[in-house]
Amino acid sequence: MSRAVRAIFYLLLNLSFPHESETTVNDTIRLYRDLIEPYSNRIRPLKNQSKPVIVHLQFCFRNILNVDEVTQQVHLNAWVNFSWVDELRTWDPTDYDGVSVIHPNIDDVWLPRVQVPNSLGRRDLFQEHFAMFAIFSNGESRWFPGAVFSIPCGFDMKFFPFDLQTCQILFMANEYATEIYFVMDQTKALVEDYQASGEWDVVSSDMWVEVSEKTGEKILTFTVKFDLKRRSSFFVLNVLVPTMFISALSSTVFILPEDSGERASFAVTILMSLSVFLSIVSGELPQNSNDFPLIFTYLFSLLTHSGVTVLATVIQLRYIQTKKAATDSCSNSDAVTKSVKCSMCDDQSKLASKERQHEELSSPQEQPPAGQSLHKNQSSPEKVSFSCDRNFATPDNIRPGTIPFISTDVALNKPTVPVVVGPKSPKCSHNTGNDDVNSESCRGVRSFLMPRLADINTVLFLSANVLWAVLTVYFLGQLF
Repeated sequence: MSRAVRAIFYLLLNLSFPHESETTVNDTIRLYRDLIEPYSNRIRPLKNQSKPVIVHLQFCFRNILNVDEVTQQVHLNAWVNFSWVDELRTWDPTDYDGVSVIHPNIDDVWLPRVQVPNSLGRRDLFQEHFAMFAIFSNGESRWFPGAVFSIPCGFDMKFFPFDLQTCQILFMANEYATEIYFVMDQTKALVEDYQASGEWDVVSSDMWVEVSEKTGEKILTFTVKFDLKRRSSFFVLNVLVPTMFISALSSTVFILPEDSGERASFAVTILMSLSVFLSIVSGELPQNSNDFPLIFTYLFSLLTHSGVTVLATVIQLRYIQTKKAATDSCSNSDAVTKSVKCSMCDDQSKLASKERQHEELSSPQEQPPAGQSLHKNQSSPEKVSFSCDRNFATPDNIRPGTIPFISTDVALNKPTVPVVVGPKSPKCSHNTGNDDVNSESCRGVRSFLMPRLADINTVLFLSANVLWAVLTVYFLGQLF
């Protein structure tokens, strides 16, 4: 009796609570058999095949993989959201135990076939079988294919590294515009799931649909245009600022001491440093001359500025060396001239003394009257003393500062030639007029050149700084 009651209890329990899993599986299998298998994937999901399928689009950015300025290519990860209404695959969820959505294989249903004409790789990018696809009970179909897009992009490098690049992705339907039509749900790409790149930012985007006629047929395309802005902080801090700082130091070569021997080497070192930075920048730019970067022009101008600085330094050092050699030669010549003049003065004094003795011996002596001494009536000749240490008292017809030059012309009653006596020399007192002129000219050259050379350094330093400032201000003004 108890066994019979227990069997009846379990029978009533199974009738009251059926197994939901078995029922759902069976209903899903029946749904696939009723809606998926009867229709081919080549038939557009419309009951009226004369109308186009309206496909709604959304483009979503994921991240920027690589931007190659040299080859002018952009590689990005993105996906496209396609949605349309499948009129052939609708059902009532209550007929299939509440099943409201199915996920069939994409090979078993109709899909909007598109390709990317401007792709650098495969044009038919949406062939993977792992993209999410769903059909709802009201016929709404959603397909979310993603891909890595490799597209060419014409880079305008004029304002590098503060440049803004515009690129486009072109999608073209594999069916005519009479069979399919694209509608944009949004005119801008979705960036909610965008992962920021360390070098580029997507600042704006735009999307539009075009219908073009080719070979008598209407071709449907839609275009996604987006703007990439470079993050310039890395380049500015690691290349631009050091370059500007090094080029500004090139003018300090003119405030180095002239006899330090480091002027030329310092200027050449700065020139080589700028050439290294110029090579770094040129390696990151595209190999064309359509849009010449302003920064390249700026760096080349700084390189030219540094080269002119090196040239000015070498010329100035050569000029200073030449003048120094001329000054030393002038000083040596002045000392030799003084020594020669002193020797000539001594020789002339000896010659004059001999001529006076000869004149005294040759002149007749008068007999004195009686009672007078010969020494009293005899007029002793005036002694003329020649000395290089003092000037003679001269008569009126002789210029002050001169002494009569006694030579053999005295005996012949010829006029004597005055010799100009210059100021006393610390080494020799026998000075002449030419000696004085040479000495004064040497001292004048030194007193004139040295202050002027110092002024030239100041002028060159200020000129180099002004030129650097003009180039930098012009460059920054063009960029901003």
